[in-house]
Amino acid sequence: NWEESDLFKRIKEIALIKLKIFRKYPYIIGFTKRINSGKSIEELKKIYEEYVPNIYEKIYIKNIDFTLFREDVGIEEVMNIFIWTFEKLGENYLNQIKFGEKVDTEEMADEVDRYVDVLKKGFYK
Repeated sequence: NWEESDLFKRIKEIALIKLKIFRKYPYIIGFTKRINSGKSIEELKKIYEEYVPNIYEKIYIKNIDFTLFREDVGIEEVMNIFIWTFEKLGENYLNQIKFGEKVDTEEMADEVDRYVDVLKKGFYK
């Protein structure tokens, strides 16, 4: 939802959508790893930009209300912490799916909510 102005809510929505897709189509995990293997982050960003122009701007900047953040924290650092946290959380769930473990979507959403709450307390006014 590009109209969502709360960065935390937007990233949460994206994370849950991705995990639902991977749960429904688990073979995508291996496919994605194979096509991306050996490529640097910069190479991957260029590829994504080619197919989905301005994707990073749309996700992390478009319509985001940065006034929600405390003035004494750097937005770039906050975003990096946020991205790293949810990438790792996503990796954990993807590994569970990959190895055939059942992942409860509601439980996953609750865990994402807990992390969002912690991050909001640390970085929002």
